Amino acid sequence: LGFKCWLDPELNTEATLKAGKLYLDFDFEPPAPLEHLVFRAHRNGKYYDDLISSVKAA
Repeated sequence: LGFKCWLDPELNTEATLKAGKLYLDFDFEPPAPLEHLVFRAHRNGKYYDDLISSVKAA
């Protein structure tokens, strides 16, 4: 769902960075498992008109 990442200046000193070490802090919240997914279909006859129009324009 989201996250934030930040550097802690107390851990990321000049000495630690020169030693090739980088400390990253982060928090996150993963999404809950999806348990109920519903697809709803709707008919739209206008797509035939769109098809004819695109063929004429080609």
